[in-house]
Amino acid sequence: MRKKLIALAACLGLLISGSSYATENDIDRRVAEQFDMTGQFLQKIGLTVRYDEKTQPELEFTGVHVPIRELFGGTTQITWDNNTKTSYIERNGIQLVVSQDTKYKLTKNQVPWPKEWTSFDNGRMLIKFPYLAYIFDRYADFSADSEESEWRERLAFLGIDYIDNNDSTAKDRTMHSFINYK
Repeated sequence: MRKKLIALAACLGLLISGSSYATENDIDRRVAEQFDMTGQFLQKIGLTVRYDEKTQPELEFTGVHVPIRELFGGTTQITWDNNTKTSYIERNGIQLVVSQDTKYKLTKNQVPWPKEWTSFDNGRMLIKFPYLAYIFDRYADFSADSEESEWRERLAFLGIDYIDNNDSTAKDRTMHSFINYK
């Protein structure tokens, strides 16, 4: 009987530690904890971009999706494949691939943006901005082996130095974000 109790306790310990490990790597949950993805409080994103030592005027977007041209247009080359609904954001010979095509085959020097973090609306490819804001948060301190650090490393070629986020949803239901490119 004692051996059965010890075996049961060991199995429960493994089950609990395994499930906590799974949630530690859940970037979706951590982004949702940081930003309101439901639209209940966060209704707009105010985006200011700085590249080549020039700060662009703030643009406002309804919801959590932001067009890729407004995010990356000043620092990268963006191409569009209408057949596959795929955007290619290229800088320094590396491409970020934002696609609605679930069967897309990556080639060398391509980094996929998760389909779940994208949207296609009125002929424009959009990304869920809170993911990018979270990954490049200026004051975030991610461990070296975290999913966030892995994403930051994969996307380093884009030249984003940091993103400052000012959550003023309590005041005006807007998250004001400042993107600084290197």
